[in-house]
Amino acid sequence: MTILRRYFISCASAEFRTYREELRRHLTTTTAEAKIQEDFANGPATLLEKLDDYIVNCGAVLHLVGKWAGWRPKPAEVRAILGRHADFGAVLPELASWLDPETCPFTYTQWESYLAIYHRIPCFIYIADGASAREPSWTEDPAETAAQDAHRDRLYSLGHDRETFTFSDAREVALSFYKAFESHVSGAALAPGLRPQSHVAWPKPSVPQPCQLADRECECRLFFDLLSVDSATRILLMHGPSDRGKSLLLAEFERQTRALSRVACGRAEFKGGPSLREVLSELSQDLAGAVRFARFDREVQRMAEEPLRSAFLQDLCETRLPVVLLFDTFEDATDEARRWLEHSLFRWCDGSAACASSFRASRCP
Repeated sequence: MTILRRYFISCASAEFRTYREELRRHLTTTTAEAKIQEDFANGPATLLEKLDDYIVNCGAVLHLVGKWAGWRPKPAEVRAILGRHADFGAVLPELASWLDPETCPFTYTQWESYLAIYHRIPCFIYIADGASAREPSWTEDPAETAAQDAHRDRLYSLGHDRETFTFSDAREVALSFYKAFESHVSGAALAPGLRPQSHVAWPKPSVPQPCQLADRECECRLFFDLLSVDSATRILLMHGPSDRGKSLLLAEFERQTRALSRVACGRAEFKGGPSLREVLSELSQDLAGAVRFARFDREVQRMAEEPLRSAFLQDLCETRLPVVLLFDTFEDATDEARRWLEHSLFRWCDGSAACASSFRASRCP
């Protein structure tokens, strides 16, 4: 049996054990599995690390929030997970003040939702209300309720105040999840309308560094103009016979870009006809300091190509820095790479109509 989808059900068993088991039945099929915290009780590594290993490869996490927080990991477990993800506090600064291993108040169940958000795994949050049934043996505890109230505040600070649902029974949760997952997650991965962040801070107009190539000042000025905040075009095509210095000019563009502050630059070569997977991996490594390729890094371990390409663009969409991508020897690109650039990347940059005008307006002979 090939498992195509993996889900994780996150909730406090003392309060919602029955919900969890029924949800697992609803979500488990011949091609999908649903795991819970208790599935990781045995084996090497800490429980928190084992939960992290599974969640990072999930399609989605279902997180039920009630009035019971649950057990807290030991300080050594928190140190281990923060050692594994040293940028956790930087990626989620809203949680940074609570990350002291000795005093961290997060429970295992709360960590499950935070790890999903950190790894950019879709986290569907369901909030219990007065109509939500609890376990017969459960009794409300003021300290646990306060811990969950603080947890909800943290989720809200992470932007999840608009992604919560109330629930009355497990079937209602499962139906709500399926509808949201199919329409918002699966659809978004393939949507042609991905766009870069609208609040990207493009550099203020400034004079470029002196061009180090003789008689190429015009081309350098043309390239530098593309970086202006008010530029109408974002794509520049250099075309010409061999041995005219196109690669040297591209290297000069790279030098000019990397001299700017808060502008990310990635460069890839098509010489020798590398696969699109290799090209995207090269770009992701070059941009690693500016773009967090969480989705792409997950997909690169798998064989499917279309999710890999979508993941690259999705990760690129979330950076707040201007990104300059430089491609050399485009004439050697494979058909696959050429199609992706022309029909996905260029349209992502400008939209299909603007893409064509960009080629006409910004073309180096």
